[in-house]
Amino acid sequence: MTDDEFALVRGAIGVSAELLEGVEFGGPVVETLRQLHQNSGDRALTSKDDVLLTTRIVAVANTFVAMTSPRAYRDGLSFNEAMDMLLTKMDTDDTRRVVLSLANYFDNHNGRDRLEGIGKRPPTG
Repeated sequence: MTDDEFALVRGAIGVSAELLEGVEFGGPVVETLRQLHQNSGDRALTSKDDVLLTTRIVAVANTFVAMTSPRAYRDGLSFNEAMDMLLTKMDTDDTRRVVLSLANYFDNHNGRDRLEGIGKRPPTG
């Protein structure tokens, strides 16, 4: 993507927060989107104390999907590789708990089996 295209994608989260402001939700949806928009979610994976738990959850989920998704230039990581990388990079107990909760969910809901081969690119033909 060009820099302009990348900026457009990054800005979509901020626009989403603006569009949803004033809509009542049962949780901090708009503030979560705003926090994700700041530094594209990277802030949610750091030691900032004021980051909402919901922001950390969405940031970890987005990071996991990005790491395990194949790209044109590479296969995605395996489940174990992605989890190891997430656990290594998380520098707060709050974020580490989110990563461990993700692993626990997959372990207790047959997720590892369902994700088998998820990071492989489709064959070209």
